[in-house]
Amino acid sequence: MRSQIGNSVGAFMSMTVEQIKSGERFVNNAKSLLARAKNKNHTACFYNKLMASEKKAICTLGNIDSRTKLTARHIEMKFEEMSHAERRAVFRGIKLLQKLNRDIPSLINITDCD
Repeated sequence: MRSQIGNSVGAFMSMTVEQIKSGERFVNNAKSLLARAKNKNHTACFYNKLMASEKKAICTLGNIDSRTKLTARHIEMKFEEMSHAERRAVFRGIKLLQKLNRDIPSLINITDCD
């Protein structure tokens, strides 16, 4: 173990100033990329990339059993511009759409008569 530590210290001491600075830049870039990845809101990325008709469907589904009513104004808004309650309604709409996506094919097969 001591020989490994000694070897790594010796290797570090033989690095040039440019190599050390390059290593520091790499570590700093990796840290900033990791921090940005942790702060990424995947729901916002998904919602903001949708077409208006898809956002309308999600807003309609989000209005079901919701105290917050999503209107046509929300279709034009970005996810980050909405209030917390509006974001929760959009999230519920997305989850309901995913549930419908799973359920509809099985319902079609049940009623399929050859």
